[in-house]
Parts: sequence; structure tokens; C-alpha cells
Amino acid sequence: MESGTQPPEFVAVGHVTHDLVNGEVRLGGAALYAALTASRLGKRSVLFTSYGCDFQGEASLQGVPTRAIRAERTSTFRNLYSGTERVQMVYGIADPLSVEAFPGTWRRAGIVYLCPVLHEVPLAMGRAVSGALVGVAPQGWLRAWDGQGRIRARRWEGFEPMLASSRCLVASEKDIEGNEDLVDVFRSLTPIVVITRAEKGAVIHLPEKTIEMGAYPAAEVDPTGAGDCFGAAFLIRLLETGDLLEAARFASCVGSFVVEGPGILGIPCREDVMRRMRRHTIPWREKLAGCFLHPRAV
Repeated sequence: MESGTQPPEFVAVGHVTHDLVNGEVRLGGAALYAALTASRLGKRSVLFTSYGCDFQGEASLQGVPTRAIRAERTSTFRNLYSGTERVQMVYGIADPLSVEAFPGTWRRAGIVYLCPVLHEVPLAMGRAVSGALVGVAPQGWLRAWDGQGRIRARRWEGFEPMLASSRCLVASEKDIEGNEDLVDVFRSLTPIVVITRAEKGAVIHLPEKTIEMGAYPAAEVDPTGAGDCFGAAFLIRLLETGDLLEAARFASCVGSFVVEGPGILGIPCREDVMRRMRRHTIPWREKLAGCFLHPRAV
């Protein structure tokens, strides 16, 4: 169900997914994690997505108005392991999203987070919502798959127009593995580039400097979705405060909760995040003109 005439504060754009794990279906997709994160942090959050009549997560989206393009199937993934090697497979793909189907009221949102899993978000979407704080999570454009559904990394091409209308890109170090040179390209096109590094924290690339942030200690249960929640929380706190360090610390704290629970169950509320931030600090340092300054804590 879509929201009314009041613009939302946060819009997540991308496929919700089914992830097949040990014979069970778990809900997934960066957009799902991002939308639920924004909602639990107290924002009017909405979701623009596509899924089939087989989708098992509608109950989890109660309270998050959704514009869903109906498809024959929900996008479905499975991870297969052979020793230490992980093979990711896709067994179903929902319909692509379109600028024309994007609700007009939502174009006046405070934040729009474009976070595809399978190229489903059109590159023109960035320009359509350019009045918002636009964040981009490129994971879904960094994938290709063969006729059997096996997913492999690919180099993202044609992204320049989208990044030119965005303010922030958030990717994991695994997303860009083998294409680390893209970071410099991203930096030339968008003001803030954040690379998350799991338990090692995150690196924030700005035009004039680089900031390394540590991570909150966490008893990891399931890392799925932590980076997606980090991205949503970073954008939310950045818009609230205009402070990059505060936004990164807030996002890191959100991520520390997410890994401590299975799937979407680990996503915290704002009160829990602020309480943990008051109790703990994390290290950070910045790099100017080729050299790191002394480490500090926030």
C-alpha cells in the first residue's frame, strides 16, 4: 500500500528478495533492510520494489508503505559453498523498476536510497529524485549472471549520470573486490564515497581527505544486511546533523546491532543505538595530503 499525500522522509528503491538458507526462505534485499532500518529509526519510510505473489514478507512490511510492481516471481537467491568458495545463484528475478511508476509524492522525499540487487533500478532514477539526498548502493550493478543463474562480479559501466546527481555512494569492500580503482572514479563524481569493511569499520572518501572509522564490537550471529542498514543509517544521520563523523559513528552502531541477530530481527530502534553510542567510543583517523594524522576516538 502506498502512503498518502505527505512526502516520506526515506525512500528505499530495489527488489526485496527470498534467500534460500538450509531449506528455508529468509527475507532479504538491500531495499528491504534499508526501509526497515529507517522505519525503526523513527522515519516515515517507504519502499519502491517488485515481487511476485509468492513473496512471504508482506507482514514484515506493515508500517512501511510500499509501491510494488507485481511480477511472476520474487527475486530469489541461494549461496552454495564448496570448501571456502562461495557460489551465489539467482533462481528468479522480479520485474525491473521504472521512473514512470515511481510515485510523484515520493520524489519530494528527504532521502532516496537506490540499492538494487539485480540491475532493476534504472540509471535515470537518480535524476528523477535529484531534489532529495540521494544515496547509491551499487552492489546490484556489480553483478552479472549466466544462463544457469550463477552470479559473477562484473565491472559497472554507464553509472556516471546517476552519480552526478547523487551525494553519497556506499559499497562494501567485497562489492568492489578486483575493481578497487573504481573508488577514485566514484570520488570524482560524487562528494561522499563510503566503503564498509565489516568488523574493520569503514573508510569515508571525500574530495580533500580520507577518514578511517573503526567499528563497534559485536557478538556476530548473522552479518546479512549489516552494510545495507549502515548505508540507510548513515544517510539519515547525515541529513539530521550534517556531521560526517557523527553519521559514520551512528551507522557503525546500527550495523553492530544488525549482526547480532538473524536477518531483519537484528535491526535496532533509535533508543538502543543512542544508548550504545553513549557507552562506547570508536577510533578514527583522517588522511590529508598523503599522511594520516594521529588517531582519535568519537
